[in-house]
Amino acid sequence: MNYYQLYAAWTISFSGIILSIISIAYLGRNFSILADVRGMTIKGPYKYMRHPMYTGYIMAYVGFTLIFLNIFA
Repeated sequence: MNYYQLYAAWTISFSGIILSIISIAYLGRNFSILADVRGMTIKGPYKYMRHPMYTGYIMAYVGFTLIFLNIFA
């Protein structure tokens, strides 16, 4: 793997981590297990996609898989 591919993989990973953290921050008090406590969040990344936290997790996983060239990374 050359340096450009490695840089792209790290960029994807960190972007996914940052997206997940921002998504949790925008959820605020709605980040709960109980359904009656949760409300609809339509600000921040939730304005553009339905599940940005899961998208961030997937981006981070794909990036780390590319970095370590192992699907179990």
